[in-house]
Amino acid sequence: MDNAKGRGMLNILVVYYLWQYPLKSTVLSHLNAYKDYSGHRVSYLNIATLFEKPNVPDYVAKFQWDLIIFTYTALTPWSRPLFQKIMKSLEILAKNKTTKVACPQDECLNMDLMNQFINDMGINYLFTAGPESEWSKAYPMLDRNKTKIYRELTGYIDDKEIAGITHLARNMPTVRPIDIGYRAYKHYPWLGRHAMLKWQIGEAFKKQVGSSLVTDISSEPKDILYGDNWWKFLLSCKYFLGTESGCSILDWDGSLKAKTEAYLKEHPSASFEEVEHNCFPNIDGTYRWRALSPRHLECAITRTCQILTEGEYNGILKPWVHYIPVKYDLSNIDEVLDILKNHKDLREHIVNNVWQDLVQSGKYSYRTYIHWLLNTVLEKNMPFQHGYKVEIIQKRMKIEEWLKWQAVRISLTKL
Repeated sequence: MDNAKGRGMLNILVVYYLWQYPLKSTVLSHLNAYKDYSGHRVSYLNIATLFEKPNVPDYVAKFQWDLIIFTYTALTPWSRPLFQKIMKSLEILAKNKTTKVACPQDECLNMDLMNQFINDMGINYLFTAGPESEWSKAYPMLDRNKTKIYRELTGYIDDKEIAGITHLARNMPTVRPIDIGYRAYKHYPWLGRHAMLKWQIGEAFKKQVGSSLVTDISSEPKDILYGDNWWKFLLSCKYFLGTESGCSILDWDGSLKAKTEAYLKEHPSASFEEVEHNCFPNIDGTYRWRALSPRHLECAITRTCQILTEGEYNGILKPWVHYIPVKYDLSNIDEVLDILKNHKDLREHIVNNVWQDLVQSGKYSYRTYIHWLLNTVLEKNMPFQHGYKVEIIQKRMKIEEWLKWQAVRISLTKL
């Protein structure tokens, strides 16, 4: 990359929160992209600790960074108490007057805290995964003159992964043994019908596929795959199911989540309709937070043909060009299965289109994304630091990060 429009090397701090092992490849690619493709000095700060007491070292907070980026892993809204702890620990960085960028995802829960964080931290640029039509619902507390909003994808393609997956593919069977594959979490009712659809599509296909096709479809946590095992799974599938990422309910302060969990504790077998009636009537569908997901790009890399519910997919994926569409209400599964059995040449046509338009074009690579993000946020008159001090800080941070990841690996492999 041309260094910030020809301005020289910048000192960038990337803040994240991760205490898990092993890491999903999508998360690892996202974090590594900043150092791999920015052309600048990038330092990483993992604020997670064994005792869930996030912290920012004083020497890191006092250094005048040129740019601070808060990744989606540091802005996790799923646990309100944890998010509040993270916000508290990051207060020290609010005093740093450099340009700050926030890249949240899962913008459907505890958005009151997210708005508060962005305002208190003095975030200059917000990169969101959601459509512009929903920004005023998700971010009503922001001053658009102080915080500029842009839309990004939930993930991108890593050039280095393509080479690794191509190598893996050479050792895989020539004929893919699985006709239809899928993995999905069983989502919670308080995220709305759209989130529920993510695992319902798998259940629906399992019921209707019959014995003529080989399937490997699961929403069980024990069947989650990581690293090369995930890529091998995708490379073993002819077709993969999917929906748009997102949700159809905005739980502003977490109250709907709390109410739903309390109700399900008393009524564990309650249907979605019953939960909706008692916990969030007339709310589902008032929020349309939908986006292309990293999985859609992963299938593009592995040349796995996708069967997706009809949707927008950020205007990138087109039905019959990039995927085989299934109706949003899943009413035409039999028709889709008939296409799979009788029009086998369609799969090759679609995967070639996807490879050319998404992978080969380079439009959706991390290299392209990082260049775009930095050229968007870095202004020509932005001051930046020189000298040896950053090298000392960077070495210290690398050592501390390495030690922390050893603690993560040891603590989680013992479980």
